[in-house]
Amino acid sequence: MASLKITKRNVDAAPIPVGNDIYYWDTELRGFGLRVTPRGVRSYVVQYRMPGLPARRMTIGVHGSPWTPEKARGRAEGILFNVKRGDDPVVAARKRQRAAIDLEFSRYVETFTDGYLKREWGTLGPTRSASLRTMSCRISKVVLCPRSKRTR
Repeated sequence: MASLKITKRNVDAAPIPVGNDIYYWDTELRGFGLRVTPRGVRSYVVQYRMPGLPARRMTIGVHGSPWTPEKARGRAEGILFNVKRGDDPVVAARKRQRAAIDLEFSRYVETFTDGYLKREWGTLGPTRSASLRTMSCRISKVVLCPRSKRTR
């Protein structure tokens, strides 16, 4: 585990490894580092440990626009601050991703209900209108509700 002050000059001068990824850890901020892959990709990482769990690494971003060593260090400070408060950044990112997927699915169901059910079932008389309300209610209760209560 090599240690160095992560600056633009040191990041650009970091040698490309032959075998596996190599990590360089910052001398100023504990847990902040630079990963260099055999393909020459340089990315900023943060390593942290939640109580009772093994250490985790999270990629901040690839070196270059918009990530400079200073911006990545600032982001790492924020992540490490959240870790000290007890928030796991990987779990939070997964929850945000899941929420975005659920939101898109909800929009799809809304579009399906408006575009298909109302068009096909809504114009066929009072019996079909009641069926449309029933189907919309079932979609809301059976499909959307369990997705929003899911936890991962």
